[in-house]
Parts: sequence; structure tokens; C-alpha cells
Amino acid sequence: MPHYSLARKSGVALASAAVFMGALLGAPAPAAAEQDPFGAFVSATTGTRWVTMSPSEYLANPITLDMQARMEALSDGDFKAGAASGFDDTPDPTWDVFQVGEITRFRIAGSKRTTIRYVSPARVCSRPVSKVSNDSIKADRSAHWTCKAATANTLDGRGFVAPYLPTHIISPAKDGELRVLMKEGASPPAPGSANASLEIIVRRIDLLRSYGLTGGPSEYYEFSATATNMRTVYEAFDGYSWLMSDFVLSTTRLPQLARSRSPFA
Repeated sequence: MPHYSLARKSGVALASAAVFMGALLGAPAPAAAEQDPFGAFVSATTGTRWVTMSPSEYLANPITLDMQARMEALSDGDFKAGAASGFDDTPDPTWDVFQVGEITRFRIAGSKRTTIRYVSPARVCSRPVSKVSNDSIKADRSAHWTCKAATANTLDGRGFVAPYLPTHIISPAKDGELRVLMKEGASPPAPGSANASLEIIVRRIDLLRSYGLTGGPSEYYEFSATATNMRTVYEAFDGYSWLMSDFVLSTTRLPQLARSRSPFA
């Protein structure tokens, strides 16, 4: 998952994540080698049944498509967003991306300096700031900008959001390698419901056949959406360490990115 800032806040995050995933998936208990990897698996601790499906089936599932539509609707308008990731640590996203009309403002935090970037359909304008400099939107009005033409590959706010949506996290080309597990009985929310959530686990077929829900690398995603906000939580274990990512988006309390406050005046 892509990210614009790196957060390292808690030395106990690895243990916390391990406890969380252990509670979700159940204590390690090898499954019989002949167990059908395309059926259902039961959490030893919660009793939750997780139903397997191919990536293609997941991408065509009405629950997946409902969540995708909700998240796309939120990101089609104006919003603020942020994402952070860290190894063996708890991510802490901040509001680094603002999409207002056709203008996107990125705050890209690097190890030595921060860059403010404005993107329109025609131009990309940037200014570097040091950690002690004012990187606020108010300071954009009088800043010196370096601009160039935008291209078809220029990332805007909606392009930033796309990798965190449910249909972007897996490819049908992986049908022969991976299985997606969804809670049994899950269904799209009732029409008119403002809130929705979707939890899935992604595992290799050989690991399902050998170990069931636990043992070896695994990925966990949680997507949630309300009438005004959405979030994607990602946790992956590669057999040695944890990678955790947190993406958030809100359509409320947005700043004014008027032309007088941008390099596009």
C-alpha cells in the first residue's frame, strides 16, 4: 500500500497486533492436509466461519461492489485524506491530501524536508519547506512555486485514494495462488443504510491447505464507510514482521482552496 508519511509511535504495537490477529483468526492449529481450501474455516477462539473465494469471485461479490461504490462516491467529491504505514508499529495518518474541485493539495513529508504540491488538470506546482517553516494552506498564498505541465501520469487526489479501495487490492490473475476469506453470512447493508463495513483475509492456497487460518504470511483488510467518512486498515504478516497501514478520508470541515490561496491564481 502506498503512503506519504511514516509513523512509529509504540514499541508494543507488534505485540498488540499479534494479539489482535490471534483473536481474529484463532490460535494456530494445523488443518488436515486434505482440507478443502475452497470451503469455510472456523476461528478457534470466536467461532466465526470464514468462507473462501477466488480473487475473481471476491471482485464480483455484491458485498465488495457495494463497499466499492460507497467509497467511490465519497472520493468523487471534495475531501481530505491521509495515509500512514509502519513496520511493527502503529500508523498515525494525518490530513495530508485535500481535494477541492479540480485542485488537489498534497503535503508530502520526507525525512529531511516537506514538499507542498498543488495539482490541477493542467499544471503541477510545488514548493519545498523545512520542518520549521510554515507549511500551512495560509502560507501557500505568498509562497514561491515551481510549476510544470501535468501529464496523464500525474497523481491527483482521486488517484491517491484508488489503491485503498476494495477492488484495487487484489487481481484476478492471482486466482491460482490466493484465496479471499469473508465472514460467512455477510451481506450488503440494507438500502438506505449510511454505514457499512467489510473485513477480509487474504491467504495463499497452500497455507490454507496446510494450516487453515493461521500460520505463515497473511493479510487482513478492514474497509468501513459512513455518510461522510471512510477508512481502510491493512495488516500483513510476512512470517517475520508486521506491516500496518491506515488510510482515512473525510468529506467534512474542508479548507478553502480558493484561487487566491493557491499557485493557480
